[in-house]
Amino acid sequence: MRVKRVLAIVGMAVGLMMPEWLLAQKKPAAKPVQIAVMARASQDSIMLRWAPVNYELWQHANKYGYMITRYTVMRDNHLLPVQTAQVMTPQPIRPLPLPAWEAIAKKHEKYASITAQALYGEKFEVGAGNGAKGDVMSVYHRSQEQESRYGFALFAADQSYDVAKAAGLGWVDHTTKSNEKYLYRIYMAVIPTNVKSDTGFVYTGAADAQPLPSPKELKVGGLENGAMISWNKKIYEHIYNAWILERSTDNGKTFTAVSKEPLINTQDGLADKVNYFYRLDTGLVQEKPYVYRVKGLTAFGETGPVSDTAMVTLHQRLDVNPVILETEMRNGQVYIRWRMPANKAKIVRFDMERSVSPQKKFTLINKSPLLEKDSIFVDATPLNSNYYRVTATTKDGQVMHSFPHFVQQEDSIPPVAPVGAKGMIDKNGVVYLSWDQNKEPDLFGYRVFRANSPKEEFVQVTRKATETNSFIDTISLKTLTKDVYYRIVALDKHYNPSEYSEILVLKRPDIIPPVSPFFTSVEASTEGISLEWTPSGSEDVECHELLRAKDSTWETVRFIPAGDTTHTYIDTAALVGVKYIYQITATDDSGLKGISKPVTAARIDMGRLDVSKALKVAIDRDAKLVKLSWQRKSGVNKIWIYRAVGDGPYKLYQTITGTENSFADSGLLINTIYKYKLKMIDTNSSRTGFTEEAIVNY
Repeated sequence: MRVKRVLAIVGMAVGLMMPEWLLAQKKPAAKPVQIAVMARASQDSIMLRWAPVNYELWQHANKYGYMITRYTVMRDNHLLPVQTAQVMTPQPIRPLPLPAWEAIAKKHEKYASITAQALYGEKFEVGAGNGAKGDVMSVYHRSQEQESRYGFALFAADQSYDVAKAAGLGWVDHTTKSNEKYLYRIYMAVIPTNVKSDTGFVYTGAADAQPLPSPKELKVGGLENGAMISWNKKIYEHIYNAWILERSTDNGKTFTAVSKEPLINTQDGLADKVNYFYRLDTGLVQEKPYVYRVKGLTAFGETGPVSDTAMVTLHQRLDVNPVILETEMRNGQVYIRWRMPANKAKIVRFDMERSVSPQKKFTLINKSPLLEKDSIFVDATPLNSNYYRVTATTKDGQVMHSFPHFVQQEDSIPPVAPVGAKGMIDKNGVVYLSWDQNKEPDLFGYRVFRANSPKEEFVQVTRKATETNSFIDTISLKTLTKDVYYRIVALDKHYNPSEYSEILVLKRPDIIPPVSPFFTSVEASTEGISLEWTPSGSEDVECHELLRAKDSTWETVRFIPAGDTTHTYIDTAALVGVKYIYQITATDDSGLKGISKPVTAARIDMGRLDVSKALKVAIDRDAKLVKLSWQRKSGVNKIWIYRAVGDGPYKLYQTITGTENSFADSGLLINTIYKYKLKMIDTNSSRTGFTEEAIVNY
């Protein structure tokens, strides 16, 4: 029977493809959806494809089948107020029975065989297992067999839409209208227990119909006996699940597929990271052009348009190098003898190249291509130091070089000493040096030397010769040495040194402030405030300044330039009773300042306040108190009230502020004599004054 023969070949197909595909099927679902669905719309129909997300649901659906309900959501680009529902499958969609697979296998033998075996085969073995029934390995192998059935069935359905429909995983809606859009719901006819969701949805319509895209970025690279072809699979992996690579041997007139079956990416892990599909085509003939193109296959059985073409011609590999046999210097010219070992590559030209260093760019020095028979080349204008190499170039652009060969002319004349040296030092101690470029053609570079004194030995600060006429150095600024000194030496390519350049003197930026001056004496008197200080001892001080402040504003009361030995001052302009703050600063030639600790003083006023007539006293017997009143005195900010009872002594009775001008004394004894005096105080000038005594008989 045909089916038996079909099932018999499944073992070979499974054995060849199972490892990669099975791994790909074991990816965890990204979302908790039990049925995954996709659709492909056209103007007169909509094709659907779906798949359950695990083996258990697949087995359940194979038994009970799938149902499809269609909801008409939009018509003429307008959302319908009521979405009509229509069950599209009066009977559940199930896989075809085993006898019906005979006809499917005639058209799609491989994939129909795989699916039929997965659905109805007695065994679907992945590997051998000899364990007893019920042991751990037997359970494991049964689990592997179940996953293999499920994985290979879905794989085969992806490769043939006819197989997908026969397996109950595809369906075509031929009743669609071009002006409508639909929501399709695919669900199991019988919902399994303990399943939260068994439904898949897809929304589409004729308006979503798009032509299939052509593959992009087709590239081909020639190898010795084959070609590596690649194209971008990432951008269309949601559309194409297989590829047909075609080759032409008649410059693109006719094409044939390079493989009997479509190319399928079965990698896992790397598959999500690699953007390109790679295919090696072997058994090609050298010197013959090959043209390639590729087209994609969808899970709906559609073939997309072909890509642009890419052409390659294989050439014999150039695997040997030219050889320089010897060189000779004669009369200022260099004679170079070379040869090319035997090889099969098609070499179209030879060239002689020269450089001053094997690590630097080589320059072509022959005016016309060399011939292989021209085994000697003469360089009539060599440099002082020369690295020569021979280059062989093939028709297809392969290049091979000989090993560089060094030739040096004798040279005992050193360069001239560098001139025009200049520089600056920033506040971080970074030194920027530059000088005029030397004109010698064989100049190799410069060495820079430094010293802290012109009389001491200069030390080299360049670890190797610098090739540019500038250099950046770093020095310490925390030193008492004000200047730093530099000299420069030029070197040619034979390492002949020039004489030292003239000494360049650079002043170090001053970051250390001068030693702070300090006050040695501060005295206040009625004549003013007398100040005495010790100046800064730093040599680079340009001036001292005596500063005064009575609030937050400083003013200079004495400027003392360098050379002035003044170290005393009497501030006669200070106001009586006002408290002043004094500081003395020392400023060096870099603008840095040394500042003394501040001192405070106030000019003394020995005078008294005239308040003797200010106090008045009155008795208020109804209120049972004695009222004291007085005139406010300018500057008074504190008042002390003294009281004596009878012949007793005066005692401090009350303290009040200078803003008040009265006081009521209550709780007095009848027929008692009370005496009062006020002491008014100006705390700013330290002046005070007493009023005359006031006596009352209460």
